[in-house]
Amino acid sequence: MIKTTKIYFLILSLFVLVCIAAGIVVKTSFKGYTQLTDLVKHENINSYSVQVMKVEESDDNDYFSEIDNFKELQEKSGLILKVHVTNERTMYLQNTTKTKVVVKEIYKGSAKKGQEIYVYEPAVLSYSVSKSYDSIGGYQLMKTNNDYYVFLQPLKVFKGYVKSAQENNTYLPSTIKYSVMRVNVGKQEILNQKKLENGEYNYGDVLDQEIITDNKQELVKYQEIKKEFINTYLKNN
Repeated sequence: MIKTTKIYFLILSLFVLVCIAAGIVVKTSFKGYTQLTDLVKHENINSYSVQVMKVEESDDNDYFSEIDNFKELQEKSGLILKVHVTNERTMYLQNTTKTKVVVKEIYKGSAKKGQEIYVYEPAVLSYSVSKSYDSIGGYQLMKTNNDYYVFLQPLKVFKGYVKSAQENNTYLPSTIKYSVMRVNVGKQEILNQKKLENGEYNYGDVLDQEIITDNKQELVKYQEIKKEFINTYLKNN
């Protein structure tokens, strides 16, 4: 196993461990703000530097799937929904934000309109160590009080672990980059690779981007997947 692959699996393992332990360690998550709404009230988050942890999705892991097209994303998602993002958003260490959303439409899976579910997002506005917007693999954090189309998978746990009622109602994105789509059209631009790698972008620079990427192929794939989703589920509605 090459070094980058080992690092990748380590990152994923840490992320999932944080997700599972989140309900237990809330009080130790941050020395400052634990709720995103509190952070937004007291901090100029638009000035926070963007830090993207580069990872590659792979079919060799159990958490974030590698997909080539909409059909594969559809197959690997247990839930496909339209949701509204609430202001109940808890921030954790290791680049994680737990977001409560309300189901507005169901396109695949077992859910009900008006149901409240939780999504662990692999990105966070970090205050405790440095003022930064930390994203795993370029995942774009959903915006509060906005509507999104989401592709989700159940929260996976280690063998023998018994989920709480809330954990049974908690999900992960199916992929890092292609599982969250804004209902209202945002910016779809390729970011400058050197500026992104050097942390020269601020959160305000990427806030309205639908996807954070410096790769043209990734942007094109996102656009194609979103277009096919719309043609499949929304065109005749």
